Amino acid sequence: MINLTKEFNSMITNDHDIILIRHNSETHCHCWRKETATPDPQCPNCLGSGFVFREFIKTGKIFKELETITFYCPIDDDTYYIRKGDLLFEIWLNQYGSFLEEPKLGDNILKKSRWLVTNIVIPQSESHTPNFLEINAIVQPSMR
Repeated sequence: MINLTKEFNSMITNDHDIILIRHNSETHCHCWRKETATPDPQCPNCLGSGFVFREFIKTGKIFKELETITFYCPIDDDTYYIRKGDLLFEIWLNQYGSFLEEPKLGDNILKKSRWLVTNIVIPQSESHTPNFLEINAIVQPSMR
């Protein structure tokens, strides 16, 4: 039997990807116009989405296909917030051409790709305690 936890840990230790996850809340931003049910497309707080969002950074492994990705990441307190409809951004380097060892949200992070979460799976392991999430997502063309 394959030890999924061991395989996963080896995979992200040897070759990992860093993802910024944008979790949209159900709370409207202050720019939301009730009369027209639209946000301000130029709002610097919600980036035109109309909703307050929370961002966090996860390390894991991306497997890309033509229009979809699967992202595997360890389960922790932040991963319980991820849900269908959230956005994933593949992040690369800062403006100086290097990535900080421990990136923080205040850093100048460059976003390369954007995906919309379509499904979340908690794979079963031999210990029956889930250790990582499988997040499925589709490509989103606009970068914001």
